[in-house]
Amino acid sequence: RHGRSVAQRPVLYIVFCLLFTGLCSLGFFNFYMESRPEKLWIPQNSDFVTALEWQKEEFPNTVRIEMVLYEADNVLTPVVVQEMYRIYKEVADIKVEDQFGVSKNQTNLCFRVPVSGKSTNVDLKGEKSGGLAVQTDWSVVLKDQIYCGVLALIPKECLQLGILELWGDNPAVIQALTQQDIINDINTANLSATYLYPLNFTEFLGGIERNSSGHIVSARAAMHQWMMAVNRTAVNLAYFEDMSGLTSAVDPGLYRWEGEFIKVLLNDSLRPDGVAVYASSERSFGEISENTIMGDVTFLIAGNVILYIYVTLMLGRFNLVEQRPLLSLIGLFSTSLAVLISFGLCSACGLDYGPVHSILPLLLLGLGVDDMFVIVQCWTNLPEQ
Repeated sequence: RHGRSVAQRPVLYIVFCLLFTGLCSLGFFNFYMESRPEKLWIPQNSDFVTALEWQKEEFPNTVRIEMVLYEADNVLTPVVVQEMYRIYKEVADIKVEDQFGVSKNQTNLCFRVPVSGKSTNVDLKGEKSGGLAVQTDWSVVLKDQIYCGVLALIPKECLQLGILELWGDNPAVIQALTQQDIINDINTANLSATYLYPLNFTEFLGGIERNSSGHIVSARAAMHQWMMAVNRTAVNLAYFEDMSGLTSAVDPGLYRWEGEFIKVLLNDSLRPDGVAVYASSERSFGEISENTIMGDVTFLIAGNVILYIYVTLMLGRFNLVEQRPLLSLIGLFSTSLAVLISFGLCSACGLDYGPVHSILPLLLLGLGVDDMFVIVQCWTNLPEQ
């Protein structure tokens, strides 16, 4: 009876199916992709989730670390140090727009700390830390009101860590460096020229080689870090996940800045020979995951083409009359309608999309193709009358 009704009014049923699919697809306005492990795999009434929510509420993460690793036969050479400084300046020149169209750069987005004043930077070169001023924790010595008042008056700079802090943001000094200057500074200085904080610069080096007296003479790798601040207000206004699945909330402005940061670090058009640069951003994990998924799209398309050819061969016959390419195409299209209906209805009901759900379209495709074979075979088995 149902088959006769469909056969007698095919256009009506086709239009109804398309309209119903379109209506269900409205649920995609409520579509949300959940990637946080504690939401996907852990019971929401567990002690771990309760503690994690408390930690996020009371001690939210406000800093994201961007890092670059330089590698060469010897990074303690003028060529490599000047390349570090070139990248340092390019990163400082990055400009993006946040979700409100406001222009942002590193100065607006970075994590800032108090500094002593840039007038002393050159004089600090080669100095050792010591004395009351550096070694005393004034937050303990002074009363809270006095300490906070003084702290508010001190100028602040973006926090960056690396061997460039030996010389600060001083292009004239860096361009005039000789290899012996670099060796002398790395072995003698332990104060940041920008922040006047004690720093062990050897912590930013790898593959260190020393001479018989224990002094550093070369290193095969050097690390530089940028500390960026998460704008919690912007996060609350427009909650934004970096898609890494690591519960790392980030405001849209900083997320876009990290994208440009990666592009700057991967651009090797001006890079000297023999210098390798490896970038690692808080956004990197999500970038790699996205690229991996999108890289499989080619195989998915190729698989669907092969499946279409297979269905066409199985539903038709090897002659010039009984070929059914259009029927095969419509059958595969019907499975796509089923995906839209099911995902749309689930989204409308407030069910989040997770990684496991990615396999559902393939399952529906397999079931749809199997049903196509069954229906066509039933049609073939019907008597002529």
